[in-house]
Amino acid sequence: AVVSTQSGHYGRVLTRGQLRASDKKSSQLPLIACNPDLVWASEYHLPRLACGAFVHMLAPLYEEMSGRELEVTWIGKPTEVTYKYALNSLREQAASLGQQLNEVYGIGDNVDVDVVGANNNGLNSVLVCTGLYKNEKIDLTRNVTVRSKRASVVDPITADYAASNIGRFIDHLLG
Repeated sequence: AVVSTQSGHYGRVLTRGQLRASDKKSSQLPLIACNPDLVWASEYHLPRLACGAFVHMLAPLYEEMSGRELEVTWIGKPTEVTYKYALNSLREQAASLGQQLNEVYGIGDNVDVDVVGANNNGLNSVLVCTGLYKNEKIDLTRNVTVRSKRASVVDPITADYAASNIGRFIDHLLG
């Protein structure tokens, strides 16, 4: 199979189970992944595989078949480009209303993505206990330190706040 783009031939051929470049200088098709989340939660009783899980499964297969490391451009939380874009958008919106941003909160239920992303990009991090992260003992707490579920993350992660749900945290802000 020849893989191509709108601009024409992109140089990858799959033949007899082997991924080969049609010429030595060709690059892989761009792989842009929305975020490194391994799992996500919903009303369903079990977490579901997310984009990051599929990329992590694809990478060794791609390397085995092509002899090259899979090149991935990550966007979405916790990448810096995502936070820069969001903060610039918020600043522009605030300015159009004659306001200035004083505090920004990064809120989510995933310690590895939401809390780490907020912490790394200068936002107040808020861990909500309604999705991936569950803790029925928390109503609203400051400086909550938790461990990642990822084996590769050994250091504990601290959220500025943890709340039983987003509504509880908003009540605190407005309170």
